[in-house]
Amino acid sequence: MKQELFIEGEKVSYSIQEKNVVSVLGRVYIYRKPTTEDVLKIVWMGLTSQKGLSFAEFRKMHALGLVRMSRRRGQYTLGQVYWLVMGRVREINRRMR
Repeated sequence: MKQELFIEGEKVSYSIQEKNVVSVLGRVYIYRKPTTEDVLKIVWMGLTSQKGLSFAEFRKMHALGLVRMSRRRGQYTLGQVYWLVMGRVREINRRMR
């Protein structure tokens, strides 16, 4: 399911893809839990349109409140995205055993 967030009031879709999780957290077996910054980077990498923002700019805009998650029904908060990423990490680790 495509998720949405708002960047300066404009709706942008994103998805949590396994290739982004692996590129941020590790290649073979993932030993560490993702931090909030890791989750933001995974979301940034999954954006359909990055609006010309680097990750540093995206992180700064999130801290200032210019990037926020959609509040519509069925859309995930950042905390829920964290747990989705944790689930993906478990799936990846099971396959790598």
